[in-house]
Amino acid sequence: MNRTISAATLLLAAQGCFAQATGLYLALSPGQSTVHGLESELSSGATRLGAVQSVSAEATDQVVTLAIGGAITPSLLLELGYGDLGAYSFTALNGAEVRTGEVRGHGFSASLLPQYHAGPFALYGRIGAFGWRREIRLRESGGLRSEQAEGVSPLYGAGIELLVGNSGAYRWSLLGEYQYIAGAGEHSVTGETDIRLLTLGIKVTNR
Repeated sequence: MNRTISAATLLLAAQGCFAQATGLYLALSPGQSTVHGLESELSSGATRLGAVQSVSAEATDQVVTLAIGGAITPSLLLELGYGDLGAYSFTALNGAEVRTGEVRGHGFSASLLPQYHAGPFALYGRIGAFGWRREIRLRESGGLRSEQAEGVSPLYGAGIELLVGNSGAYRWSLLGEYQYIAGAGEHSVTGETDIRLLTLGIKVTNR
């Protein structure tokens, strides 16, 4: 009976820590990005790469995201972020001609994060917009040629937060999150692709 009461007390205390943490927070999350559809976009002949017979391209890269945010209510956060979209090298063949280059990108986001607290854990979703800048770089005999495209795409995600401790005026948490950016890039320049991010990070909140 005493163990049951103690466990319930700990859960309520953790719940209280989450509920009281309505200050600003900072988050740093390294992880991996995966791009979908890049080879087909570059092979289409519509991008700045031009007409080619075949393209092989990398599909993953290591990335880092940064975020600052705060609680609108105990169950809803507003967050602004910066995200690296990765750099993906490619090799294109057109007869005997071999062309190499890469598609890279980064951008800024604004999101709402509804969350649900369960003891030391918080489950949250993400819905927002990602303003991206993507660049295609082509290595040619005359040197390096690059072109850029900019735009805004829908941003979705889901994650989990684990409270690991309190230190003075700050609360420390671990984060794990999946994000999906739909249609980043311009079809006629860099190619338009979906990007998925899987990150693990740390978050510090001013209580």
